[in-house]
Amino acid sequence: MKLIHDEITFLVQITNEDAIIKKRILEMLQLSSFERRLQLNIWLEQLRHRNASDKMQYILSILFDDVVAKKVLTLINNCSN
Repeated sequence: MKLIHDEITFLVQITNEDAIIKKRILEMLQLSSFERRLQLNIWLEQLRHRNASDKMQYILSILFDDVVAKKVLTLINNCSN
């Protein structure tokens, strides 16, 4: 679980540093599980075409997991307050 904890921490850090990514992630995390996964697939495909770092692609891919997505949403919202 430590590995996922590190990724979640990194993802929350990114959202604190980049308002555009934060907005996109928050919008995605508020979707239904099915819709979130569809949007995440689209975003990851766009990142692949733009040769985004493998780390960024991997970090975002953890959001496919419903439990992780819920935890990230909670953490981002708590950090925003």
